[in-house]
This record gives sequence, structure tokens and C-alpha cells, in this order.
Amino acid sequence: MNSKMTKRWLSVLVCCAVLIVSAPITSYADSTLDHLNDQYEQLENQQQAIKDKLSATKTEKEKQEAIRSSLTSQITTTQQQITLLDNKINYLQNDIAEKEQKIEELSAEVLEQQDLFMKRIRSIYKSSVGTSMLGMVFGVDSLGSYLSYGKYLSRISEHDSTLLQTLADNIAELRELQQQMQVEKEDLADTKVTAESKKASLTSQKTEVESTLQDIKKMEQEYLADQAAIQKEMQQIQADIDAIYAAAAGSGSQVDYSTTGFIYPIKGYTYISSYYGWRFNNTDYHTGVDFPAPANTPIRASASGTVIYVRTGAGYGRNWGYGNYLIVDHGGGFSTLYAHCTSIPVSVGDTVTKGQTIAYVGTTGWSTGYHLHFEIRRNGAHTNPLNYL
Repeated sequence: MNSKMTKRWLSVLVCCAVLIVSAPITSYADSTLDHLNDQYEQLENQQQAIKDKLSATKTEKEKQEAIRSSLTSQITTTQQQITLLDNKINYLQNDIAEKEQKIEELSAEVLEQQDLFMKRIRSIYKSSVGTSMLGMVFGVDSLGSYLSYGKYLSRISEHDSTLLQTLADNIAELRELQQQMQVEKEDLADTKVTAESKKASLTSQKTEVESTLQDIKKMEQEYLADQAAIQKEMQQIQADIDAIYAAAAGSGSQVDYSTTGFIYPIKGYTYISSYYGWRFNNTDYHTGVDFPAPANTPIRASASGTVIYVRTGAGYGRNWGYGNYLIVDHGGGFSTLYAHCTSIPVSVGDTVTKGQTIAYVGTTGWSTGYHLHFEIRRNGAHTNPLNYL
């Protein structure tokens, strides 16, 4: 039902209520109220479905945020590994370059030593040209001198050979180290490629998670917008219902019983599990107070008056939000509402006295456990019951 149609029905209803004041609530009004309650219940169901979706969305959002945090940490660690590998590769590259430089220097030294050795040999050869072996033998002063000359040549040869061999060994050792470092460098390069591939994969996963989070946030905003729209529609319907109550106020009781005051509706149970006003992070306005009590605990009239509305036939978590409930008019513009009842032994039009059993505690309608939802309304508008108890 749209707002304009509701207002038309409400105008007709108010006229009927004014003209027919002898009945608690006319059958037409009763039918309209039932229809509005059904509408309200449908909206409550939609609201609950949205709350469930928001809860699921929040859970998934937290899950994705945890995954994103883990991926970010892994990416950071992997990047640190890549940086370390780069440092190791650079170090090895520098070390290899140093070894190559050393090899070049040693190779040059080998060539230099070989050149010096050859020069000495050539010098000795030139100095002995034209001299026969016999002349060389008789040219020395003595046998000792000859032997000394021979040993000298031998020492030169041994020294050069040893030096050249040492240089050759050093070159071989450097080349071996160079090859080992080159292998290690290639291994590190392979490891770096693997790490970079891992980082790319993690980054891709993170991008997907961030995209999912954006979708979740968008969905969350849509749910919140739907929730706000439904809440607005519920408020309009509630205003229409309140107007019906206001039109009926005073029609059931010709005596103003409200002046005698109100008592707690369940004897011995004054603990309140949910107070009047905003709750659930300001997403739901509670129009009364909740009194927890065992199943089938008697509910008493908070003040004397006339029963103007009774609705039964509700089950747990279905049919309508209030479940089985009744309204008692107390005159003076005051009425009380008792919701989620298991059973209601009184009927519309009955006169009840303060403290009289009018219902029994249940958990029908939208209820999370056995309790009484209790409201005190003034001129059809809900008020804080604790201001009157």
C-alpha cells in the first residue's frame, strides 16, 4: 500500500472512529489494523533479511581484510627477499669482477716473468756464441768455477719455473673461485626470478581481494540504503497504526483509570532486558521495554481499562513482529500493549482491573526468548513506560 492510499484509509477510519465511539475498535478499523500489521511484518521480515545480509557481509569483509593483510605481509617479506638477493648478486658480481681483474694481473705477471726468463736465456746464449764447449770448459779458472757456473744456470731455471708455476696455480685457483661464484650468481638469479614471480602472484591476489572488498563495500552501502528506505516505510506504517490507536483511545473506557497509576505487568519480574529507545547501533528504535520471564508466567493488566484489540494465531518467529498481543485502553488517552504472548484469555470489549491476568508470557512473533514486550502509549504515541511505572 502506498502512502497516499494509506492516508485515504486513515481518513475514513478516523471518521468512523469518531462516529462510532461505543465500540472499542470497529471491525473496519480492525481489518485495516490487521492489514497494516501484515505490511509492517513483511517489512520487518525484509529488514531482518537485510540485517542478516549485512552480518554476512561484515563477516566476509573481515575475512577478506584478513587475507589482504596476510598478502600485504607476504609481499613485503618477498620484496625484502628480492632486495637481499639483489644485494648478494651485486656482491658476487663485484667479487667476480675483482677476481677477473686479479686473473688479468697475474696473467700479465706470468707473461712478464716468461719474457724476463727468455731475455736471460737469450743473453746467456749470446754471450756463449762462438765459444766451443771445450773453450767454455777451459775458459773457467777451475773446476769449482765451472760447477758454480752450472749451478747458477740451474738456479735461474728453477726459480723461474717455480715462480711461473706459482702464478699458474694462483690463476687456476682464481678461475675455479670465479666459476663457483658464477654458479652461485646464476642460482641466486634463478631464486630471484622465483621470488619475483611469487611477488607478482601475491600482488595479483591482493588486487583481486581489494576488488572484492570494493564490491563488498558497495553491496554494504546498497543494503544500508535499502535498510533506510524500509525503515522509513515502517515508520510511516507505524504512524498510521498509531493514528488508529489514537482514534480509538477513549472509546473503550469511559472512566480515566490512568489517574490511579500503572503497575509492573509481571508480578515479581522487574528486570529489563531491553530498554525503550534506540538500540543495535541506532538501527532499531525499541518502542517499549522487555521483561524476561518463564513461559506461561501470568501477565497482569498494568491498570484497569477496556480491551480494545486482541490478535492471536502467531507462532515463533513468524506471522508478525508483536506475535500474539493485546491492547488495553485506560482512558485519558492512555493505552498499554502486551506482546509475544503464548495465549490471551480476554477478548475485545472486556473490562479488566489492575492486576488481573490478561495474558501469559510467550515467545511468539519476532522474539529471541520468553519475555513480555510492554508499551504505554499516550494518545496513540509510544512513550517510555518507565516514566509511569
